[in-house]
Amino acid sequence: MNNTDQATTRNSLLPEGMNNAPLSPILETNLDNLKAAFGNTLDIRFDRMLVDRQSALLCFLDSMTNTQEIDTIRQPLLSPAHASQDFNDLEHFRMQLFPGFSYLIVTELEKALSSLLDGYALLFFDQIDKALALSIVNLKSRSIEEPTTQTIIRGPKDSFTENMQTNISLVRRRIKHTALRFESLQLGKDTNTSVVMAYMQNIANEHIVAELRLRLQRLQIGALMDSSVLEESLSDNMYSPFPMFLNTERPDTAAGSLIQGKIVVIVDGSPFAIIAPAVFNDFFRSQEDYYQSYLMSMFIRLIRFISLFLVTILPAFYLAVTTYHQELIPSLLLITIVSQRELVPFPTVIEVLLMETTFEILREAGIRMPRAVGNAVSIVGTLVIGQAAVEAGIVSSVMVIIVSLTGIASFVVPVYSMALTLRLLRFMLILLSAALGLYGIGFGLILIMIHLVKLNSLGIPYLTPLAPSSRRDIIGVWIRLPYPKMFQRSFFLKTKSPLYKMNKKTKD
Repeated sequence: MNNTDQATTRNSLLPEGMNNAPLSPILETNLDNLKAAFGNTLDIRFDRMLVDRQSALLCFLDSMTNTQEIDTIRQPLLSPAHASQDFNDLEHFRMQLFPGFSYLIVTELEKALSSLLDGYALLFFDQIDKALALSIVNLKSRSIEEPTTQTIIRGPKDSFTENMQTNISLVRRRIKHTALRFESLQLGKDTNTSVVMAYMQNIANEHIVAELRLRLQRLQIGALMDSSVLEESLSDNMYSPFPMFLNTERPDTAAGSLIQGKIVVIVDGSPFAIIAPAVFNDFFRSQEDYYQSYLMSMFIRLIRFISLFLVTILPAFYLAVTTYHQELIPSLLLITIVSQRELVPFPTVIEVLLMETTFEILREAGIRMPRAVGNAVSIVGTLVIGQAAVEAGIVSSVMVIIVSLTGIASFVVPVYSMALTLRLLRFMLILLSAALGLYGIGFGLILIMIHLVKLNSLGIPYLTPLAPSSRRDIIGVWIRLPYPKMFQRSFFLKTKSPLYKMNKKTKD
């Protein structure tokens, strides 16, 4: 398979002071250029040989290629049965000796370097100003496993890996349509990481696709190790605590987003794909919403939005009413709270901050510790420390209940990046509540809403379809319609095909 027409943009691979140039017909010159480019790296291999009494050079990287395949290249080259070959016609030469290999015909030095880094073996001949690149790439990667951060009860159990080709195939097998496009480019001055932008050509908005393509092409970064780097670099507002793009390790979520008219960005080496554009409501949806009955999906969505308010407001509200607005608390409940706080030596604000910080430390410790003991540490640690703190009179039992309920509610948010944002905002509202009571909470919520209204994701308002309001889309925020009633895609995306193609029921 000839890959010479693949549309790929790559940063310059040439060392400083070396310019790109056509390959030389002199074999030694090409060898010297390759050695100058790679230096004394231990994984470069140069294999000299005579092919039909003509000097040849086989060059490859041990770390990027399947070295066992090298013998399948050497053997026909050294076989007397393949003598008298025309080395000027590399296409015909390749068809005779290596018909099953994916290949490139390389004519420039920089293309030769990029081919080696992509896992090709380069074959040079003396007096020939071209090289034959044969693909023998062999990158070790983990197998497809069950998702770890976006688990569901019902639905596919596969997830993305660090191998780009595997991730592309996981999407392609779900969308077997000629309109599915994958565009490739290289990002990172020092890493030259492969990035693929996927979209449905017959559905996606051309302006959104062009905007994201332009941002990727203009991006100037030194190293691209993970898709999270792109999330920050492509954001309309990089200083916002709110995530501007969805990330997912689930191929079914990525495929579903493509069908909706969104764009998926896959980064080589990252098991998380980016979905763009994203609006606030997207972070409270789970792919499992579409695998359960529509009634259960609506109920679970309601639970998620209730959890949103619990995560952000509950500790601050408790602090406000117990410190400034005791008249809002029923008398019996107020007596209970006061009696429990009699022995607590700290003001309520210190009590809240102490418990919230302790809970966050335990949660972070549970994540960083080995998986076999991490969950046990976070759960048992919370119970033990909470009980000990109450018995010691450091905190009240009501505060333990408030913090525990808040922590549990944060796990209901399907997207981890949004859950982190809500945890950060909770501390801001606690401080405002300590200073101004309920007025501080109201002031903080107004600031958050003003900030949200100003945000955009690839030009799409972040609070769409709430602000600006869209009557056609707003019903989808709260309700997941039954599949026979799901006719249209999100209106705010302005897709080429606004309606899903549903088969009409035929009458006998």
